Amino acid sequence: MVKLNAGTISDMPADQDPGNSGVSGAKRRIEFFAHQYFGARRIQRRVAEWLRIKRQLEKKYMEEYKNKIKKPSGRPKKQRDARVFTIG
Repeated sequence: MVKLNAGTISDMPADQDPGNSGVSGAKRRIEFFAHQYFGARRIQRRVAEWLRIKRQLEKKYMEEYKNKIKKPSGRPKKQRDARVFTIG
């Protein structure tokens, strides 16, 4: 198995990296195997894709809902000043 080393926030050389300075509270380097890294990346991509699809569906359903509530329902209301003129 191949071990990877996840860098700190900056990719500075080891002698300049603040993570190696022994300061308490500084971000530690995390070691893990390649299959763990790629597995985590795959999960992140799938979650991002799922969120994108979810947003698209919500947008579509919201548009359908807005169009539905804009449409008049039932019979048209009578106009008070409506006059009908007949010719003949």
